Amino acid sequence: TGISIGNWVLLQNAHMSISFLETLQGSMAKLEAIEPLFRLWITSQPHDAFPLGILQMSVRIANEAPRGIKASLKRSYAAISQDVVDAVTTPEWRMLL
Repeated sequence: TGISIGNWVLLQNAHMSISFLETLQGSMAKLEAIEPLFRLWITSQPHDAFPLGILQMSVRIANEAPRGIKASLKRSYAAISQDVVDAVTTPEWRMLL
Protein backbone atom coordinates (compact mmCIF):
# COMPACT_ATOMS: atom_id res chain seq x y z
CA THR A 1 0.00 0.00 0.00
CA GLY A 2 0.94 3.65 -0.23
CA ILE A 3 1.61 3.83 3.50
CA SER A 4 4.21 1.08 3.48
CA ILE A 5 6.08 2.07 0.31
CA GLY A 6 5.84 5.86 0.58
CA ASN A 7 3.44 6.71 -2.24
CA TRP A 8 1.17 9.73 -2.36
CA VAL A 9 -2.56 8.97 -2.17
CA LEU A 10 -5.35 11.36 -3.19
CA LEU A 11 -8.91 11.09 -1.90
CA GLN A 12 -11.14 13.54 -3.75
CA ASN A 13 -14.53 14.85 -2.63
CA ALA A 14 -14.17 13.27 0.80
CA HIS A 15 -17.21 15.21 2.05
CA MET A 16 -19.33 12.74 0.07
CA SER A 17 -18.26 9.81 2.26
CA ILE A 18 -17.96 10.96 5.86
CA SER A 19 -18.47 7.39 7.15
CA PHE A 20 -15.38 6.28 5.22
CA LEU A 21 -13.37 9.14 6.74
CA GLU A 22 -14.33 7.95 10.22
CA THR A 23 -13.11 4.46 9.33
CA LEU A 24 -9.93 5.93 7.84
CA GLN A 25 -9.30 7.95 11.00
CA GLY A 26 -9.53 4.82 13.13
CA SER A 27 -7.25 2.87 10.81
CA MET A 28 -4.61 5.59 10.75
CA ALA A 29 -4.65 5.89 14.54
CA LYS A 30 -3.81 2.17 14.81
CA LEU A 31 -0.80 2.33 12.47
CA GLU A 32 2.54 1.62 14.07
CA ALA A 33 4.85 2.57 11.23
CA ILE A 34 4.33 4.92 8.32
CA GLU A 35 6.88 5.37 5.54
CA PRO A 36 8.24 8.95 5.89
CA LEU A 37 7.57 9.73 2.21
CA PHE A 38 3.89 8.75 2.42
CA ARG A 39 1.42 11.60 1.88
CA LEU A 40 -2.36 11.48 2.04
CA TRP A 41 -4.08 14.33 0.21
CA ILE A 42 -7.78 14.84 0.89
CA THR A 43 -9.98 17.26 -1.02
CA SER A 44 -13.29 18.23 0.49
CA GLN A 45 -15.90 20.89 0.76
CA PRO A 46 -16.56 22.14 4.29
CA HIS A 47 -18.73 19.67 6.23
CA ASP A 48 -19.89 19.84 9.85
CA ALA A 49 -19.40 16.10 10.35
CA PHE A 50 -15.81 15.96 9.02
CA PRO A 51 -13.82 13.90 11.58
CA LEU A 52 -11.87 16.22 13.89
CA GLY A 53 -9.09 13.68 14.34
CA ILE A 54 -8.19 13.86 10.67
CA LEU A 55 -8.21 17.65 10.81
CA GLN A 56 -6.01 17.67 13.92
CA MET A 57 -3.34 15.42 12.40
CA SER A 58 -3.34 17.29 9.08
CA VAL A 59 -1.79 20.30 7.46
CA ARG A 60 -4.81 22.18 6.12
CA ILE A 61 -4.81 24.35 3.02
CA ALA A 62 -7.90 26.38 2.17
CA ASN A 63 -8.49 27.69 -1.31
CA GLU A 64 -11.66 29.73 -1.41
CA ALA A 65 -12.86 31.27 -4.63
CA PRO A 66 -13.55 34.99 -4.56
CA ARG A 67 -17.18 36.04 -4.31
CA GLY A 68 -18.65 37.25 -7.57
CA ILE A 69 -17.54 37.39 -11.17
CA LYS A 70 -15.73 40.72 -10.84
CA ALA A 71 -13.56 39.51 -7.95
CA SER A 72 -12.87 36.24 -9.76
CA LEU A 73 -11.74 38.05 -12.91
CA LYS A 74 -9.52 40.39 -10.88
CA ARG A 75 -7.86 37.38 -9.27
CA SER A 76 -7.34 35.69 -12.63
CA TYR A 77 -5.89 38.79 -14.29
CA ALA A 78 -3.62 39.48 -11.32
CA ALA A 79 -1.82 36.23 -12.12
CA ILE A 80 -1.01 37.37 -15.68
CA SER A 81 2.13 39.43 -16.14
CA GLN A 82 2.60 42.15 -18.74
CA ASP A 83 5.12 39.91 -20.53
CA VAL A 84 2.39 37.32 -21.10
CA VAL A 85 0.02 39.98 -22.43
CA ASP A 86 2.71 41.34 -24.77
CA ALA A 87 3.39 37.84 -26.11
CA VAL A 88 -0.22 37.48 -27.35
CA THR A 89 -0.24 38.00 -31.12
CA THR A 90 -3.85 37.13 -31.92
CA PRO A 91 -5.90 40.34 -32.12
CA GLU A 92 -9.08 38.70 -30.76
CA TRP A 93 -7.32 37.67 -27.55
CA ARG A 94 -5.55 41.02 -27.15
CA MET A 95 -8.96 42.76 -26.93
CA LEU A 96 -9.95 40.44 -24.09
CA LEU A 97 -6.76 41.14 -22.16
